[in-house]
Amino acid sequence: PHDCHEDNRHNKKLLTHKEKEVRSEVLFIISNIAGGTVNQIEVLMGSGILGIVAKMFAGGEFEIRKDIVFAISNATRQKNLRIVHAIVELGFMESLVSSLESSDIPMLSVALEAISNIMAVDPGSKYKCLLEKLSGATKIEKLSSHPVEDVYSIAREIMEVHFGVVNDSDIVRLENEYSDFQE
Repeated sequence: PHDCHEDNRHNKKLLTHKEKEVRSEVLFIISNIAGGTVNQIEVLMGSGILGIVAKMFAGGEFEIRKDIVFAISNATRQKNLRIVHAIVELGFMESLVSSLESSDIPMLSVALEAISNIMAVDPGSKYKCLLEKLSGATKIEKLSSHPVEDVYSIAREIMEVHFGVVNDSDIVRLENEYSDFQE
């Protein structure tokens, strides 16, 4: 019989390896699996490995955090509610929102794509409320005027589709509402 706990011990050893390159390669493999079918993503989630990955984000080097964002974005591409819910429950929305402060264009674009995918399956505005609580909407609004088209277009789409912001006066109104909400 196959021992999944033994696999998790090996996975944890590789994900916590002292060499960043080893950790990065393991995350690349995880990202490839996360870009697969719903069944493949569910197997990945069932392994418990994403819980380990979630804990890595906070203390990880920039390159490792970027690899994690790519893996999470891949997992959200299926726009499957069960998968998205598990990702949010593991705390990855916080990771994605903190990634919005990066100056790295690919990381910004991929984090925005993941947030857009999560919002696309938002049950009853639960994730929208979480995004607001994390100041993610404010960060996304600021990115809607980013000079790079890839970043600007995804941010603008999120603001239009999920927050009803369609022009600059709406953005000012939204900023005022959030500042009232935060106080």
